[in-house]
Amino acid sequence: MICHVWGMRMKPESTAEQRQAVVDGMSCLPQEIPGIRSFSCGADLGLGGDNADVVLIAHFDDEESWRAYLAHPAHEKFADELVVPVYSSGAAIQFAVDGS
Repeated sequence: MICHVWGMRMKPESTAEQRQAVVDGMSCLPQEIPGIRSFSCGADLGLGGDNADVVLIAHFDDEESWRAYLAHPAHEKFADELVVPVYSSGAAIQFAVDGS
């Protein structure tokens, strides 16, 4: 199994409504894209220091499922319409999860 973690920082002028729209848009992806085993996302609670604004943690059966998710039209639409306008920086990692 592959775990995909993505954190994003938004432009300083981004609004709380835009942040929520990103989270809401991400939350819809599992219903539209097959191959996602588990999916969790949310906005930072502001409890720590220099955190990302939004994070996603998703599990896929294998690399092929993860790549299909990235190339899926619903993912591309989400990224183009909700992420690109507010994106400042981000980081992602994919790692193997034992027991798959």
